[in-house]
Amino acid sequence: PETDELVVKARQGENYDVQYQRNKIGEGVTGWVAQHRQSRVVADVTQLEPPDYLPFLAGTKSEIASPLLSRGELVGVLNIESPKPDTFTPEYIPLLEAIASQVVMAIENAEGYKYALRQKEVALQRAQAALEQTLVLGELGNVLTDVEQEA
Repeated sequence: PETDELVVKARQGENYDVQYQRNKIGEGVTGWVAQHRQSRVVADVTQLEPPDYLPFLAGTKSEIASPLLSRGELVGVLNIESPKPDTFTPEYIPLLEAIASQVVMAIENAEGYKYALRQKEVALQRAQAALEQTLVLGELGNVLTDVEQEA
């Protein structure tokens, strides 16, 4: 991330606490995952207290999270919460990491697409400037031709 905090960019579910829309790296389960860059399962979040657990989604009892790493850089954390304790076990980590890998590829593709669009916009602006310069020079040539014919 560009800062030392995580910001929720997408979520599914209701009853979330906007107070935890942002949290510092190192705080809460997602902050721990971001800091250590490794997946984590918490079977019963009620056994943790702030700052080790931040109650973003009301009624959460268990949680699993995985870092989103692009070329070794942290771009986010994929987090799943459940209202039931012991929903997630360490056996779920490979599956979540596989999903996280797909999410990272989608992010990279989107960033590549945005970059390509920006490059096209720059090329179009340059072409437009060159065309305008050509038109101005053409008009200047016409004025010079008119002046020579009058002389």
